[in-house]
Amino acid sequence: MTGNTISVDKDTRDPVFHMQRVFKKLPDFTKQLNDYIKIHGRQVPSHIFMPDLFWAFILVERRKQQSFPIPIDIEGIQITQIILGALGTWRFSQGIYKFDNTLLDEILKTKMDEEIPFFIFEHLPEWCIYIETQGVMFKQKALLGFWVYHTELGLCLIFNFEDSYHYELIYSDMKTLKDRNIPLSGCDSEEYEQELGGLLALVLYICSQEPEIKPSGLWAGKPVPKRTKKGLRFFPADKPLIFTVGESIGQKLREQSSPTHGKEGKAKRPHLRRAHWHGYWTGPRDGERSFILKWLPPVFVDSEQYL
Repeated sequence: MTGNTISVDKDTRDPVFHMQRVFKKLPDFTKQLNDYIKIHGRQVPSHIFMPDLFWAFILVERRKQQSFPIPIDIEGIQITQIILGALGTWRFSQGIYKFDNTLLDEILKTKMDEEIPFFIFEHLPEWCIYIETQGVMFKQKALLGFWVYHTELGLCLIFNFEDSYHYELIYSDMKTLKDRNIPLSGCDSEEYEQELGGLLALVLYICSQEPEIKPSGLWAGKPVPKRTKKGLRFFPADKPLIFTVGESIGQKLREQSSPTHGKEGKAKRPHLRRAHWHGYWTGPRDGERSFILKWLPPVFVDSEQYL
């Protein structure tokens, strides 16, 4: 796993504004992408939008013109390639996922099951998504949100702070989450590891079986090329799609965590069994198998009700 921190201008914190600001300086990007696909094809697994070589190609072309627009201190091609890959991939779907506050807090403190297969992250609903985090503390700073997408090297998370980006690249040769190692990014803090694990858990929830995401009828999904006179071509999304995550679950959590009254009218709070991850394999042992992952919310034992 690798990581780094990059300073950025404070006026670019809104993900849509920042994406638009970058691609105003790259007017030929969509044409370059479609031309590249026409000549070379995508030639990547279905959970990846474009090969790493394409993002390197765009970066090199802009450097030739000395007008590459991303407002960062370039410390090597991999850093800018990762950010360009995130914004360039996200531009074609622009899904923004907003968690219910209560559900977000519960997922962040749910203990991670380290036996969860890493390929679960390949179940992202889009090639790149943006998750709002409502100022959750990460690296001792308020985190506004983060992009998640796959490169050919692994899963990449771009963390969006007020004054900087931080990224983590989690290599895809891991089999399960327990294969993550400390130190990460030169950091040997267990607190950092726990915080990062909580943010990965938000991604896991979106990738899990039947997450509560609304409006389901406007599911962004992976973009499909449109047929034109010049052949099949990808086009950027017209505007972002906002999805609420766990609204009804959060409401039930709030309702059932409020005090209840016993027979004698005394205030009583039911015993709370903590939320946990539940995963299991399905299918024949000697054939193709699937891993089903679910996040099970807290159970209030006294009321004998499941959320």
